[in-house]
Order: sequence, then C-alpha cells, then structure tokens
Amino acid sequence: MKNSLSLRTLLLAGVALVAGASVASAEGITVSINGGTSMTQMTAKEGYNESVSNGIVTGLTGAYALSDMFSVELTAGYRFGYKYKGSNKEASTNTPAVGVETKGDVSSLSFIPAVRASYPVSMVKVYGLVGAGISMNSISGAKVTDFSGDIDLHKINSAVPAGTKMAGTITKGSFADATKNEFAYTLGAGVSYDVGSNFVVDLGYRFTDLGSFQPGAGKVTLNVPRANIKDKEVDAPAPDARHPLAHEIALTIGYRF
Repeated sequence: MKNSLSLRTLLLAGVALVAGASVASAEGITVSINGGTSMTQMTAKEGYNESVSNGIVTGLTGAYALSDMFSVELTAGYRFGYKYKGSNKEASTNTPAVGVETKGDVSSLSFIPAVRASYPVSMVKVYGLVGAGISMNSISGAKVTDFSGDIDLHKINSAVPAGTKMAGTITKGSFADATKNEFAYTLGAGVSYDVGSNFVVDLGYRFTDLGSFQPGAGKVTLNVPRANIKDKEVDAPAPDARHPLAHEIALTIGYRF
C-alpha cells in the first residue's frame, strides 16, 4: 500500500509539473507522438531458460520549454508485442517436471515525467533526458505447453518420497492474467530538428526500466498412468516475477504551439 501511494504521488507530481507550466504560458508547449522498436534485455532467472521478444513502443508527449536549453515533459507510453517464453531446468510446484515451457503476451502502459537538456549543434539540437514514473505491466494468455516426460510426484504430493518420478503428461496448463504497478525510469539521448516554426522531428534512444511482470496462479492437468493419476487438475502457484529491461529507438513528430 505504501509503495502504491508513492507511485501515485510521483505520477501526480509529474502531471502537475507539466500541466502547471503549460497553463503559465502557451508559447512553450509542444505536443508529440512517437513510435519505434523496443528491444528487450533479460537475464534468465536461475533454474530457467527464458527470453522476451522485441516489441513496439508508442507514445504521446506533452512538453513545456523552460528555456532554450531546458524543458519538462510527460509521456504516456504503450508497449506491446512482447512474447515471453521460458522453460525450467528444475521441477517445481507449478511445473512438476523438467523442460516444461511457459508462454505469454506482455504489454505495459507507462506515465513518465522527465527533464530534457538540449544543446544546438549546427542545424540540429542534441539532447539528453532523465525521467521516472509509473508503469502498469501486464501478462496475458500465459499457458503451459503440453508436456510429455518424467513427472516429479513429490512436487505434487509431499508425502511421496523425494525424487520419485514417473512417465506422464502435463496438459491444459494456464495462469491467470495479471497486472503489476511498478516504479519505472528512463535515460535517453537523441537529436531533434525544427521543420519550419511549428514542427519538430526527433530521433532518440531510451534505456527504460519498467519494472517486473508476473502472471497469477493457475492450474495444470496431470496424467500419470502408473500412479493411477488421470486428468487430475492441480493448482499451480503464480510463477516468480520477471524483470526485463528495454533499449528503445523511436521517431517523434511534434507540433509547437
């Protein structure tokens, strides 16, 4: 609860910062749209082989120029198209066999206030920025790929001696869709070019940490003929949270009022 309040406070402060400055004077306001690619970087959790595919980043930014060099901005960003895939190297309560593969679709909605510093170089401006805010990270459609192999019965029933394995299958496995509110921050740099007196084009790089995502608890169906287990639905606890990082390149087109 305390963490949630701090995230809300940070977000509201960012909104107030940009909105308050915009009300003060209409001459320094720029509204921009952007789009680009989000390339993920994730260190696999111990005991897993896993990855998150690259996604797409889009956004809407409102900015206010404090001076020729400094400006403040607030970006609402939406990232989607990420595909999570992981398989375990050790049997666990929610995946009682080795090599069970889990897949899911990951997306995020973020609100990040930032401060930008620009410096003119010839016909363009070179800039750097830093910002922090909140990201709502979601995973949906998380499911376990059908598996056939040795099932660790001890992971299903602790009364069974450890190491007891029998051939079987895992089918119809899935985890609940879930969203996590996380602290997010970004560091970036790029170049911008004024097209006439009102339009600006920007090409930039962002390193963005959106926090983690985590599916909810789910269920799997087990079949182990030798143990007389047939179509047994077993509760699967929520997998551990995963924390990818993003390297993003985006093109921005803005209109200066």
